[in-house]
Amino acid sequence: MTITDFLPESQKEIRERINDTYIDLEYKCLHEEFYENALNNNTSTALIWRQDGKRHEMSYGELKDSSLKVAKMLISQGVKKGDLVSVILPKGIEQIIAVLGILSAGAAYVPVGINHPTERKRKILESGRIQYILTNRDEKKNLSQIEVVNPIAIEDRDNFESLESPVLMPVEATTYVIFTSGTTGTPKGVIITHKSAYNTIYDINRRFEISDKDCIIAVSELDFDLSVYDIFGLLSAGGKLVVLNEENKKEASEWNRLVQDYGVTIWNTVPTLFDMFLTASESEGKSLPFTKVFLSGDWIKINLFSRLKALNADCRFISLGGATEAAIWSNYYEVLEIEENWKSIPYGAPLSNQCLRVVDKNGFDCPDYEGGELWIGGLGVAEGYLNQEALTKEKFLTEGGTRWYKTGDMARYRSDGVLEFLGRMDTQVKINGFRIELEEIEKVLNKYDGISEAVIALAEDNGSKKLVAAIVPELYKKENENQKQQVIQEEYTHTLGDNKLKERIETVERFLLKILVAEDLFINEIDEKTSNVVNIWTDWLIQREVFENHGDKLIQGKRYSEVLSNEEAEQTEVGERLFKHIDLFKAILKGEKEVVVLLEYEDILPEALAMQGTETIFCIEKIIEEIKKKVNSKQRTKVAVLGARTGIAAERLIHRLGEGIEITLFDTSAGMLSAAQKRLCSYGRHIDYELVTEGFVNRKHLYGYDFVVAVNTLHQYLNPMHGILEASILLTTNGSLLAVEYEDLDPMALVVSTLLENGFPDFTMGRSRKNNPLLTKEEWLKAFSVSKFSEVYVSTFSDTSVKYINAKMFGEKNNVSEAFIQQYLKEQLPHYMVPEKVEVLPWLPLSPNGKVDRKKIAQLLSSKKVIENTEVCYTGMEKEIAEIWSGFFRCNCIGREQSFFELGGDSLLATRFLTDIKQSYKIEISLRDMFNNPKLCQTAELIKDKLEAVSSMVEGEL
Repeated sequence: MTITDFLPESQKEIRERINDTYIDLEYKCLHEEFYENALNNNTSTALIWRQDGKRHEMSYGELKDSSLKVAKMLISQGVKKGDLVSVILPKGIEQIIAVLGILSAGAAYVPVGINHPTERKRKILESGRIQYILTNRDEKKNLSQIEVVNPIAIEDRDNFESLESPVLMPVEATTYVIFTSGTTGTPKGVIITHKSAYNTIYDINRRFEISDKDCIIAVSELDFDLSVYDIFGLLSAGGKLVVLNEENKKEASEWNRLVQDYGVTIWNTVPTLFDMFLTASESEGKSLPFTKVFLSGDWIKINLFSRLKALNADCRFISLGGATEAAIWSNYYEVLEIEENWKSIPYGAPLSNQCLRVVDKNGFDCPDYEGGELWIGGLGVAEGYLNQEALTKEKFLTEGGTRWYKTGDMARYRSDGVLEFLGRMDTQVKINGFRIELEEIEKVLNKYDGISEAVIALAEDNGSKKLVAAIVPELYKKENENQKQQVIQEEYTHTLGDNKLKERIETVERFLLKILVAEDLFINEIDEKTSNVVNIWTDWLIQREVFENHGDKLIQGKRYSEVLSNEEAEQTEVGERLFKHIDLFKAILKGEKEVVVLLEYEDILPEALAMQGTETIFCIEKIIEEIKKKVNSKQRTKVAVLGARTGIAAERLIHRLGEGIEITLFDTSAGMLSAAQKRLCSYGRHIDYELVTEGFVNRKHLYGYDFVVAVNTLHQYLNPMHGILEASILLTTNGSLLAVEYEDLDPMALVVSTLLENGFPDFTMGRSRKNNPLLTKEEWLKAFSVSKFSEVYVSTFSDTSVKYINAKMFGEKNNVSEAFIQQYLKEQLPHYMVPEKVEVLPWLPLSPNGKVDRKKIAQLLSSKKVIENTEVCYTGMEKEIAEIWSGFFRCNCIGREQSFFELGGDSLLATRFLTDIKQSYKIEISLRDMFNNPKLCQTAELIKDKLEAVSSMVEGEL
């Protein structure tokens, strides 16, 4: 009996024909063809990358030699055939050298993200029973917290001769293990053999004519399986890879530049990253050099096809699908045109030596147009999950002589045998007895004029579950829209430059030298979490000639004695303020105190320090003048302060502006807003305070402000476009964004902000400089160039790095209306599928792999702040804690199961809460305990237990 015996004969014939994909080929190891190409085309370019603004290349021969040195090193360290070797390296060429070296030693590689939390790294290494880690010297120090048998630094490969030739394992051996998220909280490792991976790569290269003339840009992370094709697909074909690094890996404008400069012919990512790339490319208006675009891993927006064709009419557009559990891809569909009735790009047909089924809950194949679970079968299917036998049995099975993987995806067959993707099974929900597919609603919403993206979430609203729509309006400039940009060089009779800069530099030099050396705070005392900060400080002192590099050691520089003897630096205004906190800084560096404690001291807050600069005050006065021009007696002028922090800048605005102004303070920290409220309450004016999470604000604020003011705020977004987009959804038509930004990091910011942000490791998007969150004038103009702002003026000053930005929003703006959208949905869908709320977001949060993060959106749109008209039965301690929290969060009532952090709390507010607890109850609770017990009932129990423990100790002493 075959798998289709219960289908109508006509459908059975089509399915069996579509699934007849057998081709005969000579299977090889995943790395084998690379070494064949290196032997035959030794000097051909394999890798291209940009470093320090210059193009660098590595030939096939050089890559072969480097990787075989790694193989020799691994074998000398005890790595045996069939072993698993983890790769924990920053994005770059060394990842590729490492992977080839591991395979050439006869082992299998296990990629782990270098930026993953230590706990996740530990879980992967322990669950995989992995004994060897190939890393670099810096990360090797960081891995000291994890008990590993043998971390090996890749830089040490140059101490070894090259292995004579790569080890070639049987093709049934494991080639890589990629860990994906597990529902139990423990990652699960997918085991892929050489044969499975080679089958996919061979077929893609054959089917789409990939050759040595091709070049790909390797955007995906190593621990995401699209990277397997980036590396081995092109190296097997003799082509080239453009390799990104940690600084530019998330930067769409940099991708665009590399694509253009290096003639990239193949793009291969998830759709969201391609959308980002197109947005950057469209602003340039240049034709793209692509011949093929591969998109997979998530739902593909239909407009991506037309947008690509506008930039390259001849480029092939290929949708691919599959699962990590099935060797990268299992099916394909080449789009030649978009048909009118399409709601999404079809899933397509199986690749060679692979097959597909759509199965109902009883295990029978679904007839045409009936949805069911997608199963993938054939040579691509994984061996299973590493050391998880029960889960392997649950998700993998053999039937009809074929091994199958149950994907958890929903699909259906069309009558022509083409598959349509219907979404994840876990996006299918049941409300009031109705079974609803969330992605069906999303497809309808995405056709609405003015909506760029839409996601439907099942959100909690005061205990009940409801459908909520998260939509992103069109916030980017269209091709036919023009924008005026002007840089204004302003001169003044007085000097704007900060005449105390030299004093601050000397103070910081002495402070850092004293804290690192004179106070005996040696490197081995420094906590892993702050080691990056110390490296940045040390580099700065080297630039200032206080230290010198001598091999692997630091020695005294030319100015060491001068700085060490400069005691006067401690007596300056800045010096007195900084040096009185020296013990606090040392405690933080040693890990004895949390870095968030710094925010308790206003005299060293970055916000307060910035407001003491003459440049900042001058620019705020310009903002005030601009706002006053629009004030009239007929209607109140509305001002939003973005990133208001503790309200220091807002206080100056309130003090200088009259009563005809309505002001709302926006910030991502409830603790900061609480501090702002305390600061501003004495002014006797009504001021609104709004907590912002992932750009999400209450709908009453949308498109309602004449001005958005951002003082040293826009650069605080990891993606600087996000600040611009957030301002866009707050401004009325003809509104203005008035911003103050600096180009250079102040010495005091080097000390305080660098420590608070742990050296700014995530601040890379839109920025060309490392360990610096600030943008240059050119970078700001580039960011604004794709926005909806019609005019952008940037004022610069010859004697300071401050920038004053005035961006104006003119013309019609698509104010997406909830009422209109719901009416539209009612005309398209049954009543039970119409979301009860439509919320506007400036962007959709993404997972680390670039996919839309549905779980985060559901959390974001869940109403958890207030429980109206509900009697809550508290214990004695719960009632006391609930009263404190109500004051923090301005809530009428808080549930016993509600979390401090879901209510809007953060580390700062938690620190203040714990300080109150210490003062009121004379007990100490750590911030870590608070994170581990965030619910009201848990926190109350924690406090109760501490009080009982203290009481027992006192009684015992008596």
